[in-house]
Order: sequence, then structure tokens, then C-alpha cells
Amino acid sequence: ILILSIQITIQRIQYDVHHLKVHTAERSENWGTVIKEANLAYQYGTLRANTRIAHGRALYRTGDFQNAQISYAKALTLHPYSLNAYNNLGIVYRQLKEPDKAISAFQNALYLFPNFTEAHFNMGLAYIDQKRWDDAFDAFKQAEDLGLRNSHLYFFIGQIHHTRNNLLQAQSYYLKALEIQPNFEPAQRGLSNLKKQ
Repeated sequence: ILILSIQITIQRIQYDVHHLKVHTAERSENWGTVIKEANLAYQYGTLRANTRIAHGRALYRTGDFQNAQISYAKALTLHPYSLNAYNNLGIVYRQLKEPDKAISAFQNALYLFPNFTEAHFNMGLAYIDQKRWDDAFDAFKQAEDLGLRNSHLYFFIGQIHHTRNNLLQAQSYYLKALEIQPNFEPAQRGLSNLKKQ
């Protein structure tokens, strides 16, 4: 038993060395090192969901969406209540052109934490992928009501008003986006299109 305990402890220490390197590299956005160190950690087992989540993020940032999806799914087997894993999984599914699965992942995150602002925003994007404008509007407004304030949110709300032909509301939200980010090209383009109508 003592020998087994020592072996498990050594294995755990070896895993943790690579796990710490994963998170150090993640903070500096050194995605190649994150991937390399995560794979080295897995030689000793998959002991922490956070390693899988960081690995998934690095794979996503390097454009390997399929393996990012696998990494997030494995993270959820270790920690089935991880808000970040569900939210990030939804983001990956959007890149894989699977909006139904993306929406399901965001719904899982929101079931666990209804005030998860980022998941509401990302759900809105997934609804836009399906041209479900009313659902997208509701998701974005929920994010706004929870305190999200950024140029992308205001642009998308403006865009939905634009598709509904609510031109004054569209203009108002495009201008809000530009107040935050004056050179935000999508909002500038939206305003320009309004002037042509």
C-alpha cells in the first residue's frame, strides 16, 4: 500500500508540474505551449477539468475546432457543472456550424447559472446563425439587462432592429456601439446603410 501511495503521489506531482505550465502559458496566450504541456500532463492521467478547458481554449485559438470540442466534452466528464466548459463548447459548435448544439450548450450553462451574461450573448449569436431574430433579440436584451455593455452587443441589437425596419432604434444602438468604440466598422456600416434607406 505504501509503494502504491508513493507511485500515485509521484504521478500526481508529475501531472501538476505540467498542469501549472499549462496555466502559466495560457496567461501569456502562448497557445502552442499550452497544447504541448497539456498533452504531457495527460501521460499521467486526466486529473483536472481545468487542464482540459485550457487545452480546449488553446486548440480553439489555433483553429483546431474539432479537437477543442473533444477537449471541452472531456472536461465536462470530469466536472459536469463547469459553466466555462459549456460556454466554450457552445462557441466551438458555432464555429463547426452546429447552432443547435451550440444553443444546447449555452442553455446548459444558463441552467447552472441563469445570470451568466456571456452565455446569453453567445446564445444570441447562435440564434442569429439560424436567423431566429426574436430569440436573438431576447438573448441580447437579457445580456444587456444583466449589465453587459460593449460595442458588439449594441451592434447586434441595432442590426435586429434594422431587420425589423425599426430604423430609429437601429440608429440608436449603432450610435451606442460607436460611443464605446468610435472606429467600430460594423456599426459605421450599419449607420451608412440606414442613410441609404
